Amino acid sequence: ENLVNRGVLISTPVYTMVTNLTVLPDKLVDIIKKYCVKLTVSLDGPQDINDELRVFPSGEGSHQLVLKNLEKLKHHGIYPAMIEATYTKKHDLMGYTKDRIEKYLQQTTGVNNVYVGDCFGNTEYSIEYGSVKEENKKPDKNTIYDVLQVLSQKTEISSWSCPAGAKII
Repeated sequence: ENLVNRGVLISTPVYTMVTNLTVLPDKLVDIIKKYCVKLTVSLDGPQDINDELRVFPSGEGSHQLVLKNLEKLKHHGIYPAMIEATYTKKHDLMGYTKDRIEKYLQQTTGVNNVYVGDCFGNTEYSIEYGSVKEENKKPDKNTIYDVLQVLSQKTEISSWSCPAGAKII
């Protein structure tokens, strides 16, 4: 029975999940659908760059598995509304711009809300503005405000979002 209708809760809880979508058993699909879990899926771009960055211990990349699991979600009527990519020094070295990554992810996944955020920190893939090509020095296109706008909209099961990776600029 609905806890909102019984007066136990003021409103229906909103659940969000950030996932690399490499593990998607049927039971998890059922839970996502039943509780209208809003999903953000991490995918760092085309297969050559994604599989350089997101590798299983076996050495195999995750790109094809993520796309397969996205199709599985769609088959069940679940459509993530946000894809998140981390833009790294490796993207820059391989000639990928943020715009190119965004367009690829929109076309490949069918999801229009794509967040491409810079990788910062003490890793070999961190973006140091002095070390990237001029066209990639622009700040992130999305701000926390933009992402919160998406989250504040009333959504149905086919409209998913999550602000993973967003930062206040």
